[in-house]
Amino acid sequence: MTADCFVSRLVSERIQQRIDINPDLVVVALRIALFEHVDRARLVVHCDVGEQQCTWRNCLCCGPLLEIGKNALSLFLLMRAGVRHRKQTQRRGCAIVEAAYRALIAYFPGQASRLATLYESSLAAIPDGQAKSDGQTVGLAAANLIISSRSGDGRLTPIATTSAFTKKPEGPGVWRLTPPFGAAQTPWVGDVTPFILQSADQFRPDGPPSLQSAEWVEAFNEIKRAGGITSDVRTPQQTATAFFWTANVIRQYNRALRDVADTYGLSLVETARLQAMINIVGADAQIAVMNAKYHFLFWRPVTAIDPKAVTADSYGTIGYQDGNDATVEQEGWRPAAGNTPNHPEYPAAHGSITSAMAEVFSAFLGTQRFNLVIRGLNPATGNMDLMRTYANPAALRNEIVDARVWAGFHYRFSGVAGVVLGRQVAKYDLRSAFRAVQ
Repeated sequence: MTADCFVSRLVSERIQQRIDINPDLVVVALRIALFEHVDRARLVVHCDVGEQQCTWRNCLCCGPLLEIGKNALSLFLLMRAGVRHRKQTQRRGCAIVEAAYRALIAYFPGQASRLATLYESSLAAIPDGQAKSDGQTVGLAAANLIISSRSGDGRLTPIATTSAFTKKPEGPGVWRLTPPFGAAQTPWVGDVTPFILQSADQFRPDGPPSLQSAEWVEAFNEIKRAGGITSDVRTPQQTATAFFWTANVIRQYNRALRDVADTYGLSLVETARLQAMINIVGADAQIAVMNAKYHFLFWRPVTAIDPKAVTADSYGTIGYQDGNDATVEQEGWRPAAGNTPNHPEYPAAHGSITSAMAEVFSAFLGTQRFNLVIRGLNPATGNMDLMRTYANPAALRNEIVDARVWAGFHYRFSGVAGVVLGRQVAKYDLRSAFRAVQ
């Protein structure tokens, strides 16, 4: 069995809790499965985390959105810090094995037995001696450094767990649970310590428009007409676009990474560098957007359009109209793409992550004309087997805003705010933590 693996050349002056790292460090050859020699930057790992099986394919984690921030991002940072002896192959290999093993058993204790077997077999392939011993020492020190530096940062909260947050008095414009009234989704994500950003609210946008504004009226009427399940103005192509973007967005962009690596024939280091950019920038973008969502607590379209969609819950007792004579509520209105995600409206998370990824791919490829292929949901099969090509970042950003309107999930102004936020986060992270590979 060949264990393909990844390389990350993530160069940062300040990471984690502002720990200074030598910018010339190169993280190479993480052997997670069998820790064998590097063949290609295509990582395939199966590991059970609780009751959930996470499948990694040239990505950090294809599970729920913030799994990338919870477990795997620390491996990128850890290994970069751990490999300080790249001129000595044996020492380097032992450092990698030790660092990866210590990190994995810390984050996936349920896999300890299997990992121990792989660890021992990996070390057995390296001749005993001072270089081996030194490498293990370096790897262990690096693992302990990064694991301890991220201790208590909030990312290890179980992904399905809700958490307390400051609520607003019930009334027009205030977020309420939406059908089928599941618990508030991951409010704790907005409190996770970012990986590169100075703080989660560093680029927090201005608030949503007033319910008495023309912008509100326009957005309300647009999504009511085009985003409802019974809409007679939304075209079949627009409906397909809405469903295309209901795929797991983390899988989408990590799959795009693999396609880019194949299309451009990227080297191992180049592939892993892009992988690091995608997942670290993506994590910061989503930390920032969730922080903003639970700060503004703005209501979702289904709540505003059909006040009777609200049920008595811990956030209030009844639904409310917006108090604007230029809008007309519609009982029974529901989103075209299914149940509304159970977190607040503003800004849009898909807008944030997609805009951040558009910036990452454009920066990595050094062009605004990247012809990026994205795979999305095919409702007919339930799989991510449809492909679309986006000529440039603007095309990708514009479509994600439209798609969430047509899905009935987000007002247009929320999508736009998410796009702006994601681009700001990406520009900052890329400028602060990544340099061109020489």
